[in-house]
Amino acid sequence: MTEPPPTTQLECPGCGSSSFTPDLNGNLTCDYCHTVPPDRICPTCGAFYEPGSHQCPSCGADLVLECPACGAPNPPYARQCVVCGQEMDILDTLFTRVTGSRADWLRDLREEATKAKAQQEAESQARLADMWAAEARYREALAQSRSERERQQRIIVTVTISIVAVVVLAILITLAIAMSQGTNPHVCPL
Repeated sequence: MTEPPPTTQLECPGCGSSSFTPDLNGNLTCDYCHTVPPDRICPTCGAFYEPGSHQCPSCGADLVLECPACGAPNPPYARQCVVCGQEMDILDTLFTRVTGSRADWLRDLREEATKAKAQQEAESQARLADMWAAEARYREALAQSRSERERQQRIIVTVTISIVAVVVLAILITLAIAMSQGTNPHVCPL
């Protein structure tokens, strides 16, 4: 069983810095002294790799970047295709922005729809509660009105019966008096 080669961090041979930036040709240059380090260094972990390797033996990062326009192999830090000159980062950036923004847009749209639906449901429940409260007030007012009407009817019936009873009693008393005097009830004495 063979052990993987030891990982070596990329260091600038001129100043010892580990900070590099790829130039337009895809070559790494030191950010401080602008020295170009030797080829075959993984831009992800800084480990050395053998010529013809497609993945870093240390970190597994891709060492060959395929051009999205022509499919030619390019160094992993190349900004332009070595064959057709197509910008490598622009297509990736655009693709990420389009797919990312569309996915983000759909996610945001779903979240907004969920929130809007929840808000509409809450508003609907509030309207329904208001309607039930109004219905309860209407029924209570109707019951009070019915009760008041029945009370007034009882009063009217009681007063009417009382008046009729008084009139009948007055007639009976008048007849009783008239009969007890022995006079003709139809003839009024002067």
